[in-house]
This record gives sequence, C-alpha cells and structure tokens, in this order.
Amino acid sequence: MGLWIHTVMAAPAAFQSWRQDGACDVKPQTLPAPVVRPGCALAWRIALEPGQQLDICQVEEDVSRVTFELSSPDEAPSLWELAVMGATFEASAVRIERARRTEDGQWRTLLAVRTAQTQGMGVSRWSLRSLETTSQVSESIETEDWGVMSFATQLPAAKGCHVLISRWLPGHEPGEGAGRGDGLYVVGRWYQWGGDGFLPQANRPVVYRRYRRELERLRDDALDAGHPVHWANSPRTKTVIGPYPLP
Repeated sequence: MGLWIHTVMAAPAAFQSWRQDGACDVKPQTLPAPVVRPGCALAWRIALEPGQQLDICQVEEDVSRVTFELSSPDEAPSLWELAVMGATFEASAVRIERARRTEDGQWRTLLAVRTAQTQGMGVSRWSLRSLETTSQVSESIETEDWGVMSFATQLPAAKGCHVLISRWLPGHEPGEGAGRGDGLYVVGRWYQWGGDGFLPQANRPVVYRRYRRELERLRDDALDAGHPVHWANSPRTKTVIGPYPLP
C-alpha cells in the first residue's frame, strides 16, 4: 500500500514540540549469554531486573520459530514466540533497552527482536514488547530500522519516553521537479510507552519525510555508528493529512 501526500499548510514549527525530541536516556543493553537447552538450535539467556530472566530458544526442528520465556521466582512464566528469518537470527537480533517511566521514576524494560532483513536498502524489521513484570508482557508492535529510524524519544528535561514507530512506504507528491512525483518515504507515529504496552500518542501527528540523498547519507552513517537519525526534527519532515496507511 502506498502513501498519497496532500499539500497543506503545517502548523508553525514553534508549536510542533515533537521537533524538539531527543533520544530517550536508556541504560546500556544487557547482552544475551549463550546457553545450551534441549530442542534449541541456538539459545540465549538474559538476566533482567529485579530477579527476572529471559530465555530465548531458536527451535531446532524449525529455525524460523523463536520462543521466549520470561520468568522470576515468585510468578508463573510468560511464554510467547515469533516467526523470524531463521538463517539470519543471532544474538545481535535481540536488544534490551531500559528507560525511566513517567509516573514514579522506576525503570521500564523494552524488548526489541529483529525478525527479518531485506535486500537492497537492508531495512530491518523488528517486533517490540514492553516487559513490565513477569506476568505483564505487552502485545507486540512492529516497526522498521529499530535504533536508527525508529527509537525511544523524549522532550528535553521530560520524564519518561515515547516510542517513534516508523515504516518505509512508497508514495506520491503531486507536481513536477525535485521531490515530486513517485518516491519512497519514511512515515512515523509516536506511541506512549506504558504499563499496558504501546498506545498511539493522540496529541502528536503522523509524520513523513521523503527519502532523498541527504536522508540516505544520514541513515547510512547511523547504521555504521549505531545511533538514531532524528529525522522527525528536520524542517523537511511534514505532517500527514487525510487518508493514509498508519505505521
């Protein structure tokens, strides 16, 4: 499905607070440690706080299936699984990010799992879950280029984080000349990151930016360096108005 861009007057930049977002202040990632588990082609374990552990198993009989078990001493474990591109799944496909929550300053845990990687641009597809407690694991939300075009964001001096969920979509802008006609766009929408998982941020728009040479260079540099591209902050980023496929 493509994206049709409508030409409209946008709100003045001074009223678009989302353009001031920076990356959310997160604790360093906890790296998965390899373990041996029956029935797993590959397996890893991650120690989480407080007293939790996450066991990950790439199923031996079907390497496109990866199972997850979040456990702690005092609660029944939570179990779920994902379909992945089995041949490319490895420890680096699992990321744990921890950030302060808005309400009480405690830490909230986000699990990001890379499920696929495309040829050409090398767009990675990710599944995100919020791990509140062993018994409170959110439903997943899908995104692309996690850590580069999609990432946790926050306003300066703000408590808590949003999550910018982005997709690459073909689109069209009417008119002639550079930046018009058919093209490729990154389209993003902010979600609240709360105890119930991820809910669309009602007071923020869906935004888009056309994929041109400048954005290509920024993305390539970010992929090499491992940092996010704050593409939504740019004046080249515009709000989507009218019918569109939501990220």
